[in-house]
Amino acid sequence: MLTQKKKQHILFFALGLFCGILLSAIVAYFSIIKQFTKTQIEKIDNIYSFKEKDSIAITPSPLNKTQQKNTTKNKKTETESSNDITDYISPIDSTDEDFEIQSDRLIQKTTMIVHHQNDSLSKDISEEITVEQWESPMQFIGYKLNKNTLILYGLEIADIDLFFEKKTLFLIVGKNKVALQNNNTFLHFPTEFLKQNIEVIE
Repeated sequence: MLTQKKKQHILFFALGLFCGILLSAIVAYFSIIKQFTKTQIEKIDNIYSFKEKDSIAITPSPLNKTQQKNTTKNKKTETESSNDITDYISPIDSTDEDFEIQSDRLIQKTTMIVHHQNDSLSKDISEEITVEQWESPMQFIGYKLNKNTLILYGLEIADIDLFFEKKTLFLIVGKNKVALQNNNTFLHFPTEFLKQNIEVIE
């Protein structure tokens, strides 16, 4: 028969054994958690290292003198070509599914005599001028004049006349006239002139 003292020894032994097992379980649990966390951190580091490698910028090698000359020549050619068509090509109409370039349309071309009285013609103006009547999809109303050619937008050739006085070429429409500037760029007609000739403007 177990005495009271032996019972106490057995109880302490069992309690010590339970505490030992519990402590071992806790140590093992934290050891597993630490190892798992370390593994996950290594995976994340590997992912970021791959991203950094992929994002490295590649610096192009410098062009030699021959390549630089060819590049400059190509750019110059493209610029000259685009300038040649600027005056006659209208912007792209983006309403269509298939983009189309709408070009200005030549309506009529004729030769007109420049009328003058006592004034002699300027060296910048010929006695006969080629007049071109154009139509723009952008509804531009204006002109461009050089020594031999007058390009008109928004006016019909049948409605105009040309008269030179005081070293200036005038465009006459009915009873109204406007001074034309000898210029290599397109110019708008003055607002007052347009109001006076609203009936003949297309």
